[in-house]
Amino acid sequence: MSLVVYLDLDRTAYNTDLSGRLIWQEIANNFGVDGSHEYDRQRQFYVYSDASYAYDLSAHLLDLGLSTDSVYGYLRRSSLADGRLEYSGLAEFVLWVRGRGEIKVLTYGVDDYQRLKASLCPSLNGVEIITTLGSKAEYLANKGEVWLIDDKFMANDLPPNVRFLWMLQDGQDAAGRDACRSFADAVKAIMALQ
Repeated sequence: MSLVVYLDLDRTAYNTDLSGRLIWQEIANNFGVDGSHEYDRQRQFYVYSDASYAYDLSAHLLDLGLSTDSVYGYLRRSSLADGRLEYSGLAEFVLWVRGRGEIKVLTYGVDDYQRLKASLCPSLNGVEIITTLGSKAEYLANKGEVWLIDDKFMANDLPPNVRFLWMLQDGQDAAGRDACRSFADAVKAIMALQ
């Protein structure tokens, strides 16, 4: 059977915590806004659903009178697209999975912003990006036998067809549970459990 892996984006493949200020610095440097002030205003543009939230950068940009096409296009061409925002080992992991099946990104958040973040990860070039503001468990329920790698612990909430790997980057606390700390760990776990 072919391997099918759904990979979360934020804090799993993409360094969300590092990117926020860097994105606003780039916007400030090229579009004449106060990047620090706008970074601090992000919570005003959160979209809430299913007891979770997502930041809507497009709504924030429109509030400033900026064109999302212009800003997103600029960011995709900026130095932020050089791979610095993807976690180490992502490129090798994507190649490893592609050699055995298929890899897709399944990410919670506002579609255009999630796609922007994925575009800043060169290792995800050509990988299908699926965005949702709903439940990942519901999305995966009828997808056959698949793997999900995510930074949010959800093993107990997933349907039986989904094998789960909990990915904790940047030394996050595993609270006594088993977690992958790198993409190399994820390869070992998949090989051991497949």
